[in-house]
Amino acid sequence: MTGWIIDIIPKKCPPDVMDTPEPYRAAWERHVGKVTPGDGDPEDWREQAARLEAAARILPDPHVRVAGRSYGGPDPMTLAHYGVVRIRPYMDQLTLPASNVDRWDLIPALRPFLGRDVQSVACDGDAIDVAARGMLDRHPGSGVVVKFMLREKRLPLAFIDPDGTFMQTDEYGGKPERIPFAAWRWAGYDLALFEGEPDAVLVQQKARMRYEYRVQVIGGEPVCGAGCIERFTPADNRGNRYDPRMEETRNSGRIESHPDIARLYEQFAHEAAHAIRGEIEGPYVMDLYLDDAGRPHVIELNPQSNSGLYALDMDALLTAIGNNPAQFMPDPKRTATPGCLGVRGGGGDLTVSGYRRSPFRDSLCIQKKRLQGRKHEVVELRHQRLLLSGGYGPGGMPVRVVGWDDASLNGMPVTVVYYETRDGGGNVRTYPGDSRRLAYVDARPRALMPGARLHGGNAYVEP
Repeated sequence: MTGWIIDIIPKKCPPDVMDTPEPYRAAWERHVGKVTPGDGDPEDWREQAARLEAAARILPDPHVRVAGRSYGGPDPMTLAHYGVVRIRPYMDQLTLPASNVDRWDLIPALRPFLGRDVQSVACDGDAIDVAARGMLDRHPGSGVVVKFMLREKRLPLAFIDPDGTFMQTDEYGGKPERIPFAAWRWAGYDLALFEGEPDAVLVQQKARMRYEYRVQVIGGEPVCGAGCIERFTPADNRGNRYDPRMEETRNSGRIESHPDIARLYEQFAHEAAHAIRGEIEGPYVMDLYLDDAGRPHVIELNPQSNSGLYALDMDALLTAIGNNPAQFMPDPKRTATPGCLGVRGGGGDLTVSGYRRSPFRDSLCIQKKRLQGRKHEVVELRHQRLLLSGGYGPGGMPVRVVGWDDASLNGMPVTVVYYETRDGGGNVRTYPGDSRRLAYVDARPRALMPGARLHGGNAYVEP
């Protein structure tokens, strides 16, 4: 029998804790702490409590690990994993099976299920502008949505009206203004920073999305779903595997019950999940919408671990998860290669340079270079603190950074850093090689992870 580790992030309790189901409160007090009214977000806390209660009750041989506290259970590398992955993940979480759903736009078999015209283009101003204009010409009256896919939520969506204008926001607090769309006006400095990165931008036909709905897909099979009603949590589920409540316009507050649409979504999700089964990896959620003609389509896919639950049937979800432990089991051989938990390689031609005797005792000067013709142009230069013990590794030996790369973990930017030191016997050891070691570079956050490509250069962390 496979044991499970349940990862819980402790949250402040909301003011109305007594409105929460008693099993949630009992599970929280048993594993996390006393349930007392506080100023926490009600939905966030109830979702964490719902995960904990259902997982501890349904999964076999459960062991709870509370973030920020000591853990005395079995080696996490021997247990299947369930729970939210923190911004700064545990090393064992980085060796979980891969997921490529964050780049759903690059899955050819999914395209027929999107219900709208989409095109992936490189991070190039001219290419983005041409794609946007072409989309407007092909679909008069529809408008266009431009999304930066290389780094999740790094840039706001650009909503281009049929007349070719969009609302440009001012990051310095100025008044937004409607102007003709141009990639440089939308992306700014990031257009140069990520120039040439393939498939970095998704240009898609704007479509009206009604009755947004989320379906959980485990082991390649849809298992349950709920409408994207943000004030609902699993505590609001009424025993339906596919909850019928939804909003025609998201966040409108007008909640309607549509069992017929829920059944339609269930059938459609099975069809779509089976069509992409050979191209998708890991558990995921499928967000759906209904067009004006009443046809279902896919909005996007997202990794399962950190996705919102809404009024989900937790028993159905956890039963399916418990029946598919292989999708949640860490692999000691994996060493967190790009793709793990949504981590993908990136970076281009970059180098790291050392910084000696900086104002910060244990810092790096990270210099990002990109090849321009025969010369390397510096595109970013910053000091980052390497959070090791005074810049020393095991046995008090100095640490030497030997490479780095950019990646993305659950939509958050991370930097993959390789470093080496000498052990107590004087032998050179390269990290991350030990699955229990984890360090971070600054608070963006950027995690020390193994598995990505090395890009030359040296950096030393000195006292």
